[in-house]
Amino acid sequence: SEPDFLPTMINFEYTVPGTYIVVPTTLTGGVLIRYIRDQFSHLELATQSLTGMDAYDLLNREADRIPPGSEGLVVLPYLMGERTPIWDADAKGTIFGLSLRHTKGHIVRAMMESVAYALYHSFETLSPHIRHINTPLVLNEGGAKSVLWRRIITDVFNLPTVLVKNRAGAPYGDCLLAAKGAGLIKDYAIARERAEYIDPMEPDPRTHELYMEYFALYKQLYVQLKDQFKTLSALTRKYE
Repeated sequence: SEPDFLPTMINFEYTVPGTYIVVPTTLTGGVLIRYIRDQFSHLELATQSLTGMDAYDLLNREADRIPPGSEGLVVLPYLMGERTPIWDADAKGTIFGLSLRHTKGHIVRAMMESVAYALYHSFETLSPHIRHINTPLVLNEGGAKSVLWRRIITDVFNLPTVLVKNRAGAPYGDCLLAAKGAGLIKDYAIARERAEYIDPMEPDPRTHELYMEYFALYKQLYVQLKDQFKTLSALTRKYE
């Protein structure tokens, strides 16, 4: 039978005949924290230059002092628009709930949480069509280096996670696919054999409940602002 694809997801045929991949994806992830580092973290960058301490680690420390939910701060991470599941090139980054009590640490944590919400939004869309979830979820590359970010994702998804020890990422997978295509390996079992997982995490159900309340608000914010995003894009183009 023909596969029944979800129109809100990216779907394509895989290298294994009769197999397809559904790709939920968000346009922004680690680039959010890079943006904060490059534009607003001169002190952290100066400290990195003087001491060798990584500016990202310093930002993580600030964010780690903030409780889940970022004390009422919610971010829409759409600094480059968004793909799945909303497909909106006009969507904009938004910081909602900002007050004088909030620090840079709050903003960094809220941005981390927003990426988890964006990924979960696609997961929620897919969930009614998923027969089985292989756990633990495997985290790899980029932001997965952050223990805090992995904790946030673990609690938002309410599923156990692990980290890939050798974080070669997508290029490594591409090499395996090419090796199979060239006949250098018999099958993809070598990928499973060589995969090493570390730092297992279990979700905290109470924190997950908190995140789901904030996630509901996160979705409502986009619905409320969708038309305003388009108006803002039109104004920007008009006066460029």
